[in-house]
Amino acid sequence: MVKNPHKIKSNSVENIALNLCLLIKHHGLSIRKLGRIINVANPHLLRLSKGDHASPGLKILEKIAKFFQISVSQLIGEQKIYFKNLPKNLEQNFDEE
Repeated sequence: MVKNPHKIKSNSVENIALNLCLLIKHHGLSIRKLGRIINVANPHLLRLSKGDHASPGLKILEKIAKFFQISVSQLIGEQKIYFKNLPKNLEQNFDEE
C-alpha cells in the first residue's frame, strides 16, 4: 500500500519515470498507445515518463498500475516489479470500469 498517496516523494517521481519507461518497453508499447488505452492525455504520460511531473495524481497512478497489473507501490518503487511474471496480453484484459 502506498504510504502517503496524497504526497509523492521526489525520488518516487524518479522511480515512476523509470518504471513507466521499463514497463512500456517491456510490453512494446508507446506513450501514445498507452494513453489511448487507459484514457490519459499523452502529454501527461510523457511528463511522467521523463520525471517532469512533480505531483502525479493517485488516479493516474492507479490507472497505469491497473493496466500493467502491478500495484501502485510497485509503480512508485516501494516494491519490486517482477517483469518475468507480468502477463503478456494486457490490452485485451484491461477494463477501465
